[in-house]
Amino acid sequence: MNINKTLGSILIAAGLPVLASAATLASEDFQNSVFVSDAAPSNSDVFVGNTSNGNVVRVVDSSTSPLDAFAGSGNKSIYIHRDAADATLPIFQYVVPGYSTSAPLASGSISFDIYLQTVTNGRNSIEINLGTIASSTSIVGRNSSFASFQINASTATTTGSISYFNNTISGGAISSSSAVMTPNQKNTISVSWSNETKTYSIALNGETIVSSAYTVGSIQGLSSIRFTTVNAATYTDLNYYIDNIVVSDSAIPEPGTTALLVGGAGLMVAIGARRSVR
Repeated sequence: MNINKTLGSILIAAGLPVLASAATLASEDFQNSVFVSDAAPSNSDVFVGNTSNGNVVRVVDSSTSPLDAFAGSGNKSIYIHRDAADATLPIFQYVVPGYSTSAPLASGSISFDIYLQTVTNGRNSIEINLGTIASSTSIVGRNSSFASFQINASTATTTGSISYFNNTISGGAISSSSAVMTPNQKNTISVSWSNETKTYSIALNGETIVSSAYTVGSIQGLSSIRFTTVNAATYTDLNYYIDNIVVSDSAIPEPGTTALLVGGAGLMVAIGARRSVR
């Protein structure tokens, strides 16, 4: 009996994706010497914008101020600071090597580590856009994204709560998830998407928290991911850190899919054992 083929049939019948092992297509951990500590990141796969009037996007480590929040020996990460006195939004954008706005990665997954620092009397949010976003400060990232979501940094409500845009680019139509990212510690976020189904999902520390239609349905996949903040005249400072960006060519199975795979494999082994002793 072909167990792999039978398991595939089980998944298809259950309406679950049959996924091959994910292969890493690109990654960036900022350890390369081109990323100079206490300086703006400069490399062919990154874009930095709007840092002239108080906003900061900088490479940090264990000797800089502020320190690298992930606290690994010799580690470097990206520090993003939105200054309340700056009317613009800080932009840090990772451009996936080998892909472009006209020829993006149609389906896959991307993960990254993030650390949100709480601030006193804070009122702002992180915004993360994934899609075919040109490297320009004049481009609104959400308008070119298949997935856009925000992480709340307001001390007036639940710090770390995650909201997402579902098939719309209107800020008024943002939907809340029940998930909350714990501030002042490392968290890992992964986003999986399929251009065939025009859907994406978000996982926080390995648990799926959002499954949604594309933010903008006409977007054909991923060529870049943009990290920025929300803008408003009364909004306050915000600080967060990014590290270990990894892009893969196939989606990471959700925990429920993995459990079904394991259970299905056990069932197939049991069936095979029964047949062998007849």
